[in-house]
Amino acid sequence: MGNGRYIKIVTKIWTDEKISELSDQGQKLFIYILTSPHSNMAGYYRLPKPYIQYDLSWSDKLLDKPFSKLLDKSLIKYCEESSVVLIPKFFKYNSIQNKNQAKGAAKKTSELPKNCLVTSYKRICKAFSEQYYELLTKGLPKPLPNTETEAVTEKETEYDDAAKLKVDNSNQKLNKISGSYKEYFHHQIKKEHIKIFKNYLNKGMSLKVIIEAIRRSEGKDIPFEYCLKILHIWEGEEVYNLDDVKVLDKAYETKKNMDLKTKVMKEELEKPLEQYYKKGYR
Repeated sequence: MGNGRYIKIVTKIWTDEKISELSDQGQKLFIYILTSPHSNMAGYYRLPKPYIQYDLSWSDKLLDKPFSKLLDKSLIKYCEESSVVLIPKFFKYNSIQNKNQAKGAAKKTSELPKNCLVTSYKRICKAFSEQYYELLTKGLPKPLPNTETEAVTEKETEYDDAAKLKVDNSNQKLNKISGSYKEYFHHQIKKEHIKIFKNYLNKGMSLKVIIEAIRRSEGKDIPFEYCLKILHIWEGEEVYNLDDVKVLDKAYETKKNMDLKTKVMKEELEKPLEQYYKKGYR
């Protein structure tokens, strides 16, 4: 057996809440994706599901549930159209150490087919390897448009969002929400999530506001839950259109600035009076 490529897996992986909540199959699948023989030094590589099934001796049915869980918890992102997988925190634990490594990673990622994860990968490079950002992102494939998959198989029924919602007047908004969900979260939306968004629409919240909440949740640890928190806050503040969002954002910034000014003033008032005498205030 030839020498393989080494990667770091921190020991706290076994006490990480996201990992501990996975089933045995989910944990095995995540470790496999981290250490897959098809992987590269960027944690961003092509991994068709049949490869996984062959390497792990798993059936379609056995793969579906743990794979969906990894997506739900944002432990991975996956482009169905190109079979490309992205591990969001790969560089956090396997950082690029020098220019040669950055060039090597770029060479591998430049060979990827067009996929919908290019923008996410760029953000990851910026966050964890900003020093080598230009080298790492050189030669990346063009982003693949986030169009919905038309063919839906039995194994995709848990995520059969817009593919089963025919484009008609009554479902156009839900289709747009599903499209935005996939664009920013990089996987298909669940039926129960569609129902939740539909409930907000029924309450009078505009389509643009919901899409804005989805956009602001991109890159969070559990983006759907973060999105729900935003929508819950906005509902409580009676935010129903983008103008309301702008007003609330401005109020938040004003409060933040006022809090900062109050903190500075409090610090000044707590200083001993002698400090002011030294400055000539008598």
